[in-house]
Amino acid sequence: MPLLHTIIAEFKGGTYCSQVRAADEVQAMKHWAEHCATDPELVTALTPPGIRKLQQTDWEKEERPTPLRGLVNVWSASITLGRSLCLIIVVRTVMV
Repeated sequence: MPLLHTIIAEFKGGTYCSQVRAADEVQAMKHWAEHCATDPELVTALTPPGIRKLQQTDWEKEERPTPLRGLVNVWSASITLGRSLCLIIVVRTVMV
């Protein structure tokens, strides 16, 4: 069963949070990128070229999320969209 992941993106002065279900952090990034394409309110600062770049990024090889030292089930990734950096934090979320 896919696990719940919380995605926190810092981009162009905004903080955007959403959740996706995925097997792992890489799949979570892929699902999140697809959600950005279908829901323009998810990250309002994204432009169509930025959305395309998120969708076309190989999150497995090019921009693989990096585990954050000292934390469990938390990863970080970043990508340049246009001239702006997008910092992305992925947290595997346990539901209680």
